[in-house]
Amino acid sequence: MLNTLTAVRSVIGIDIGKIGNVALSTGYQTIVQNEEDVHNLFRQIVQYGTTTIALELFPVERNKNRKRIKGLHKALDLIVKYCKTRTFAPINVVYIDEFKSSIICSNCKFVDRASRIEPWLFNCTYCGNQINADVNAALNIQHAAEKTVEWLR
Repeated sequence: MLNTLTAVRSVIGIDIGKIGNVALSTGYQTIVQNEEDVHNLFRQIVQYGTTTIALELFPVERNKNRKRIKGLHKALDLIVKYCKTRTFAPINVVYIDEFKSSIICSNCKFVDRASRIEPWLFNCTYCGNQINADVNAALNIQHAAEKTVEWLR
């Protein structure tokens, strides 16, 4: 039987919220506002031995309220910069086209807007899976990225 750390998949999904709150598919959550926050975030990522993270690609031109999404872009820029500047243990970045990661159940893949009952809570109307909404989205990003990474091999 594998231990928890080796059982983690080769890709970690990251969901970044509009104000810079970040959730990993491992369950870890934080707010990224500066480089120290990113360093702490990557300390969590590195402990799983992954070499790839997956981020959702956001079309900037569709977002009308730029002030509301300022934290998202700042966190995204800091995370990508950190990955590119690591000279030891480099981490690859895989981008997933924007999809409904916040309304898909990470357990059964059922899609329903009603499952997002609170901004922070996801409760699947089909299978009853109850999970933090940001972690659910990060898991969906991870699953989509794993399909992409397998295809590239």
